[in-house]
Amino acid sequence: RPPPPPPRMREEGYLGDSTLLEISTDYGVPIPYLADVLAGWGVPVPIDPRARLGDMVTGEQAFAVLEAVHTLDVSGLHARYSEECMAD
Repeated sequence: RPPPPPPRMREEGYLGDSTLLEISTDYGVPIPYLADVLAGWGVPVPIDPRARLGDMVTGEQAFAVLEAVHTLDVSGLHARYSEECMAD
């Protein structure tokens, strides 16, 4: 049996090392919002929430996501995305 892989390190403040699930948990941002942003940048759908952000976008785009999660009205995002899900 091979040894387990070493733990994946996430650099503090750099979202490129984080998965969408981790970003959602860390910042309270809905995964559908993150997926919409990435799809808008041309990331092919369906988007795997377990994929690392840095594997899907450029460093500049990852920084834009970081800026967004620090400035957005997260409660408004949750309200908007829960209403959209109910409308589907």
